[in-house]
Amino acid sequence: MAVWFDQQERLKTAKGKELLDSMPKYEGQAANVAPAPTNLGGKITLVIGDDGRPVAKIKE
Repeated sequence: MAVWFDQQERLKTAKGKELLDSMPKYEGQAANVAPAPTNLGGKITLVIGDDGRPVAKIKE
């Protein structure tokens, strides 16, 4: 019985690798990411959040 489960897991892993290899790389990625303007007037600060996403903080 354990051999059957092992074979099923190996089959799923092989099929997953095949699907990942067949997909185009970078599909859905942003084509052009421009940097922030150099002069923000001191009212906006851009920082990287804890989750790695950029966060814009606006000062009044």
